[in-house]
Amino acid sequence: GFKIIQPKLPKHKPFLPKKIFAEDKTIPSALNTKTLNYKQNKVHDFAWFADKSFITKTDTLQLISGRIIKVAAYYQPKQADNWKNSIVFIKQSIRTRSSYLGEYPYNTISAVEAELGFYGGMEYPTITSISPVASRQELESVLEHEVGHNWNYGILATNERTHPWMDEGINTYYDDRYFNSGSNISKAEDEKNKPGFIKSGMPDHFDKFIAANLYAAKKDQPIETSAEKFSEINYNAIAYFKTGEWMKLLETNLGKTMFDSCMHEYFRRWQFKHPYPEDFKKVIEDVSGKNIDIEFALLYKKGKLSEKSIKKDTRFKSFFSFKDTDKHHYIFVTPAIGGNTYDKLMLGVLIHNYTLPAEKFQFVVSPMYGIGSSQLNGLGRISYHWYPGVGGEKAVLSLSGETFSGNEFKDSVNNKKTLRFSKIVPSLKYIFGNKNPRSTVTKFIQWKTFFINEQYYLFARDTINQQNIITYPTASRYLNQLRLVIENHRALYPYQGSLQGEQGDGFLRFAFTGNYYFNYAKEGGMNVRIFAGKFFYLGDKTYLKQAEADAYHLNMSGPKGYEDYTYSNYFAGRNKFEGFASQQIMNRDGFFKVRTDLLSSKVGKTDNWLAAANFTTDIPKSINILQILPIKIPLKAFVDVGTYAESWQKNAATGRFIYDAGLQVSFFKDVVQVYIPILYSKVYRDYFKSTITEKRFLKNISFSIDIQNFGLRKLIPQIAF
Repeated sequence: GFKIIQPKLPKHKPFLPKKIFAEDKTIPSALNTKTLNYKQNKVHDFAWFADKSFITKTDTLQLISGRIIKVAAYYQPKQADNWKNSIVFIKQSIRTRSSYLGEYPYNTISAVEAELGFYGGMEYPTITSISPVASRQELESVLEHEVGHNWNYGILATNERTHPWMDEGINTYYDDRYFNSGSNISKAEDEKNKPGFIKSGMPDHFDKFIAANLYAAKKDQPIETSAEKFSEINYNAIAYFKTGEWMKLLETNLGKTMFDSCMHEYFRRWQFKHPYPEDFKKVIEDVSGKNIDIEFALLYKKGKLSEKSIKKDTRFKSFFSFKDTDKHHYIFVTPAIGGNTYDKLMLGVLIHNYTLPAEKFQFVVSPMYGIGSSQLNGLGRISYHWYPGVGGEKAVLSLSGETFSGNEFKDSVNNKKTLRFSKIVPSLKYIFGNKNPRSTVTKFIQWKTFFINEQYYLFARDTINQQNIITYPTASRYLNQLRLVIENHRALYPYQGSLQGEQGDGFLRFAFTGNYYFNYAKEGGMNVRIFAGKFFYLGDKTYLKQAEADAYHLNMSGPKGYEDYTYSNYFAGRNKFEGFASQQIMNRDGFFKVRTDLLSSKVGKTDNWLAAANFTTDIPKSINILQILPIKIPLKAFVDVGTYAESWQKNAATGRFIYDAGLQVSFFKDVVQVYIPILYSKVYRDYFKSTITEKRFLKNISFSIDIQNFGLRKLIPQIAF
């Protein structure tokens, strides 16, 4: 509460009639000025808010002692309905906190709606600011919490930076007690909100759900951690939720009556004196007569407060569910749909147990029937996850496989035969822990061995019977792959670096790919990608070895489907050489966007060494011509520059450095990219003029589909997805 001294000046209305607000007109300033003097004793912080458009509500509240305090609410007309019961909410919050801890000592309490730049509220002594809310229920929840801060943050005045649990955590405990006891006013409105499809699968207690994920991944932090050392996700899950659980544990061990007596004495003894954890502990032990060393030691430990495990049952669900995952093992059964040029439409089922917190043993299987090929296709993966350290280290042992149609052949009488591929991939991945829990860096090492079978057609001539014989044998091959990866999906200047070594029958292949995103000051940024690769033959280089290793050679252009030698990318028409499906490329090697598919030896393809740099910049919305569309589509510009071994030889077919540049259109959060080359080196211009004579502009467009660009881990790197 502040004492307000206001000189008598000509009156002016605090807000305009509703019809003017509807027109969103600016409220004129008063011609005169006035002086407001604010005075409040025993506070360590303050805040002041002013807005000509505020609707003001005031009332009084009589406390148990008989003392009367002023209650006020200030909010914008647009929030009038949500703030309708704001005074009632504030009063109820003051009553309950006073009964839990001790009587509110100030003479006024206020709440004000303010644009904070984030959802929620911010507490100050005697006044709290609240961001715009979506409902009365939300307002009561935020108001009750922020008003409650007056006790621990304001009156007791604990050090929130050094010991955030003493404010946020204890306050959260009383939040839960407020709502669990039925003190909340808006509960009737809450009961009207029936859960929809998404809500029905979400956890009932989201903070508990997040904390459980952190415990499972061993990425939580102790309650007794200073604010600057907490990761953002741990600050909410541990300083707030886990401390509230710890306070509940203390209440259970002491008994509610004794616990309340302890908290009343804590408040009485330490108000306006800045208590520390040892002061809190001493009061509890003095009043209860019990030693709480065991309970207090939990403040310094990671993991669950209780190691009691609940035997889980198994439940089948469609789509997803994060509800009560501490009680149930879920198996999800969902319709699946897919497609490619050869299998056409594929229909099937997806069966998996992927949820959060992640199960140690995970599986997914999806059999699908290809309508165009009349073949049974599908994919599957089983994996086991364990956490060998205490800093978030994780190991994953897995086995995956898939089989689809990857090519087709028509004989002389137009009979079509789809050619299939299959692969089995054992893998071991180790993710290194971070000493700093705030770090968003991920480092891992991964080993994979690919066992691949590919069907092909074999043409022979029966000279005795004078007829052609076509058979479809299967060829087998293997590839060992070792990857070292470091990545950081931070908001500013994210980066990734990958060093990869591969060994197959008769060759070694090494590649480094680095990506760094430079944020612009206002919006967007530039991504810089660097690639360097080297190819070696084991033993003598022969024409046969060259031919057999063709798919593994380094490409200046983005590789095509037949060059995806591990079958790790989705291709609509993996081996198509005409039509739009044939224009798909993948993000690998030099990643030029121009293609020379019809040449027997593509420009920039080498079995020696290759290096390239790719620059992609966001085009500002103000000059993005696609912004006129109802769906906002990002527009980018790209430039690629590269060189390779053959370009440095005498009489090389190209200059030592080649380039291309153009526009890039992104869809579905960069999952689908369309590239429109506009400028390119002479060797590409000559190819286009001599080879592509019709619809040159359309045929030069390339596109990529990078399903791996969608990932929850980019959003919340601390959770083990």
